[in-house]
Amino acid sequence: MRIIQNRTVASAIAAAFAAAMFAGGANAQTFEGYPIQEPSKASKSSSAGANKKKGVPEIVVNANGQGKYTSINAALKDIAEDGIIHVRRGTYNETVYLAKSVKIIGERDGDRSLVEIAPPPNASNCLVFAPEERSSNALVENVRFMVDPNAVSTACVDVREGMFTIKNSDVLGNRHGVGVKVSGGTAVIEGNRITQLAKGVELAQPYTESSSFLLSNTIASNVVGVDVAGYADVTMSGNTLHANESMGVFADGYGELELIGNSFTENKLGLELQSTLRNVSFKQNTVHSNEGHGVYAPNGVRGRFEDNSFIGNKGDAVYVRTGLKPTGVNNVFGENRGDKRDKHYVMKSGLPKHR
Repeated sequence: MRIIQNRTVASAIAAAFAAAMFAGGANAQTFEGYPIQEPSKASKSSSAGANKKKGVPEIVVNANGQGKYTSINAALKDIAEDGIIHVRRGTYNETVYLAKSVKIIGERDGDRSLVEIAPPPNASNCLVFAPEERSSNALVENVRFMVDPNAVSTACVDVREGMFTIKNSDVLGNRHGVGVKVSGGTAVIEGNRITQLAKGVELAQPYTESSSFLLSNTIASNVVGVDVAGYADVTMSGNTLHANESMGVFADGYGELELIGNSFTENKLGLELQSTLRNVSFKQNTVHSNEGHGVYAPNGVRGRFEDNSFIGNKGDAVYVRTGLKPTGVNNVFGENRGDKRDKHYVMKSGLPKHR
């Protein structure tokens, strides 16, 4: 897996991913303030490709009753493959079921989404992406997902196959279930706020060819921020993992894990890494003021720790009880329980010795 060197490159991955998903034509007119793309001549032919594109290319949904569509699921029945659904402000009491390539864009005011998807009482999911074709793509942007306070949720956003992006959205829970669960396919999770869940994000793809990218999210006040399981490779860049009750990241998967430019603060444990991981690249992260160890790898871990900052953790900066110790280069340690002295210093190579 190629190492991503900085957040700019990481963001470029998501941009390229989204661009490949939805290549649109020139805008010809607008409807309710949204650009509407006219179908191309090819879409009117009788070819197999045209049959796949059958349907409305763009739809506007309005929960307040203006227009033909008042629910997102109703629009999904009529939208064409690779179509765009624009969602007007309002609350949508439904579980959204995606089974095709589609783009859902919610109305936004500055940095706040005006669209709330709040499923019916006791519903297990807010949104399910389960396409028949593994090549299907879906993107959801500018949406606020709200789990019912009394529901025992399995997963609010449930990605089962295909290629899926959730961007600039909120996933707010009730201390039960998972915010975003990826059990198949490839996912890009970018610029979201995910909070108040048993697990903020669970990555459990069974395929080695799958990947997940977590970019610039705030994942806070969950029990576990991110649970990395399964066999897929995972890249995390520019995320804030804060005040999660158990740990910011728990990783016991079998793929490669890249953690670059993330912040782990005031969690019980910053991260727990298990020896099952194929390799860990841990670079330019800040691991500060966690209640226990900054990094807890009781059985060792393969990988390289470089240019990280471990400050003020109440446990050790990096704890390895047995097994392989990662290579350490230019990491900063200060005021952790395991430090030899109470001031910052730079380790040119290696990691601190642990008791």
